[in-house]
Amino acid sequence: MTFWMVIMNFDNVDVYDYGHLGVVAGFIKQVGLIDYIHHVIPKTKPCHVSHGQAVAAMLLNALGFHSQALYLVPEYFSDKPIDLLISPGIYSEHLNDDVLGRTLDAVFDYGVSSLYSELAIKTLNTLSITPKAINLDLTSFHVDGTAYNDNTPDDTDKFIRIVQVYWDPSLIFSD
Repeated sequence: MTFWMVIMNFDNVDVYDYGHLGVVAGFIKQVGLIDYIHHVIPKTKPCHVSHGQAVAAMLLNALGFHSQALYLVPEYFSDKPIDLLISPGIYSEHLNDDVLGRTLDAVFDYGVSSLYSELAIKTLNTLSITPKAINLDLTSFHVDGTAYNDNTPDDTDKFIRIVQVYWDPSLIFSD
């Protein structure tokens, strides 16, 4: 019987505690979120951080340091291996509130719901998941102008009236 002993020198090894962020970052990379957002919402000027990388940073931040102002994101990432979690060449000071704010503006201009839907479909395709049904939450409030007509008595404007404003049956998918 032969036994082998391996002696390793750990003097030049950096150890990071990823926590759950490693799993989330791995998922982000597996589905190609960063590249997809960079493709559909490109930046027009040279920059350190693409919109895709900024969205990935905000997702990672939201899962570990939520309910904080954007200006605290660099502090959150100051002890994280950003080069492994997001992309090489990005440092915590690159993930400032100006960069993240411009990304949020760009996502809004593109269409948050559209981007979300596209990423959901891309994720399903990447993971080879075929859903039997897709449900959309149609429970939302939408008010434009006054919520009552001129024929209602004056005292009813103190109450909320629930009315059907719009309905689009094409929003329901099923096979």
